[in-house]
Amino acid sequence: MANNPFITDDGDAKKYFISEDEVNSASSNIDLLASHSTDRDVEAVTSTSASGHSLESTSGNTIMNELEMTTSTLVSNATVDPRNIRNNSAGSHYSHDDYHSGDEADDESDYGIHLDDEIVNNVLGSSDARIKKTRSDATKKYFFYGILVFCSFVLLVSLLDPDFVMRNYIAAEGSAYHYHDRGDFSHGSKENAIEETLQFDESDYRRAEVFNNAVDVKGPDPFAPERGELPFYWSLRNACPTVEDILSECLDLAVAGEKVVPPSAAKNFLELYEYGDTKRKYANVNLGNDDEFERARNQNLAKAGIVNLISSHKLHKALGQLFKEPDTQARAFTVVRHPVDLAIASYYNFVHTTVEEALSKMSLDEFIESNYYVKNENTIVLWHGWGKKEPEVKHLMVAKEILRSKFIVGRHDDLDGSIALFEDYFFWDAKSSSASNCKKKHKALAVEKELDIFFEVGPVKKGSEIYNKIVQMNALDMELYWFAIDLHKAQRAWIPPHVPMEEITIAEEEDFTPVEEDLTPVEEENAPSEE
Repeated sequence: MANNPFITDDGDAKKYFISEDEVNSASSNIDLLASHSTDRDVEAVTSTSASGHSLESTSGNTIMNELEMTTSTLVSNATVDPRNIRNNSAGSHYSHDDYHSGDEADDESDYGIHLDDEIVNNVLGSSDARIKKTRSDATKKYFFYGILVFCSFVLLVSLLDPDFVMRNYIAAEGSAYHYHDRGDFSHGSKENAIEETLQFDESDYRRAEVFNNAVDVKGPDPFAPERGELPFYWSLRNACPTVEDILSECLDLAVAGEKVVPPSAAKNFLELYEYGDTKRKYANVNLGNDDEFERARNQNLAKAGIVNLISSHKLHKALGQLFKEPDTQARAFTVVRHPVDLAIASYYNFVHTTVEEALSKMSLDEFIESNYYVKNENTIVLWHGWGKKEPEVKHLMVAKEILRSKFIVGRHDDLDGSIALFEDYFFWDAKSSSASNCKKKHKALAVEKELDIFFEVGPVKKGSEIYNKIVQMNALDMELYWFAIDLHKAQRAWIPPHVPMEEITIAEEEDFTPVEEDLTPVEEENAPSEE
């Protein structure tokens, strides 16, 4: 028989009474063994104490051997009380079946070692805490490695593509010059703008002259081409030329805009021609030219039925001449851009399109101080104050009211959301994969142009001298811009998403058998008699 510390020489069992100091010493030894075995194979060892509690350990075979050696040392100094116990056939390990709980037992039962609950809780609690700490340390290590790999990837991409960070910023914000300054220039509201405009003299309020040719966008009736309504895009100069490109190519709309008509398409009558390699359809009229406006009006462009959209930055001329007939009206929409960002884009386009070499070498500061730059331009255009006195706050209120009542408003820093808003309002279908890819192409082209602007002009930070100068020169347009942003959010809330007809499913009619009602009057209880 193998030497067993729990069996006497006569074959009787020993009962051990272990002091508190001996318990703490044994627990420390076991914890020390467990701390050196976290990388070993783990197996569950379960035993049942004499008090009925379940013991579970995550130690391996090696730990069990060392545990028995530690226990042997512990019990060698303990007080012995003989008790019958059946020895395991192996003589060195004890399985779960060899242990049995109970205060008393007969000779035919399986018996186990009586361990105090304090020993069990101390050993298991310490081991579990070490295992949890090991797992926590491993998780933190892998998280750190993940962050390190990600940073290394960004660094590598940045080295291969120096424009990576700025390109992604522009793609997200629409421009390299994106400012969060609404708190300094957002005053008034859409509601009080209406009340204040009613206090002005009719000589200052020009809406009655040309804006009656545009439908109230928040009226009860939706867009209806059969009533002579035609979409009109007020393309603010240098604000967002990408919108027209997307509408003409991706949505396949025939456009009358400001493209220069090629000689092969220049004719005395209106017709469509294919513009560029993408075969976009344009009317053979240039609405950026005043003489062409006259021809378009005489040939009644809005009623000709050859275009789906009219686009021009000449707001009053377009509404006053092209939609002058009583049975034609405009459904107007536009895209706004932050005045500082707009000033920078205007400068870039000016120096790259002017034919005078001296002007092409102007700095941004020189440009905004020159006569080529118009401050508060959008307020002036809506108020119709060209060549008149400087616009005042009351003219800003007029501009707000016209924008609120006559325009669906998009925003340059959210091109995707703005196009989606226009599609929903005008019932334009652009859900195909080809249309989606086309939009991505034009957005990528717009990002590249904004990147060119940034690398030529350089950073213009909020609070810088040039920034402060531009916002001071455009105080009215700054407030009008943030009003338009609020207006865009409100319109997005009340304009429902457009569902194409092919996606609409009509439920099949179900057989309906009306239930005949019992019309026999029911006498009420305790009803008063006629007497």
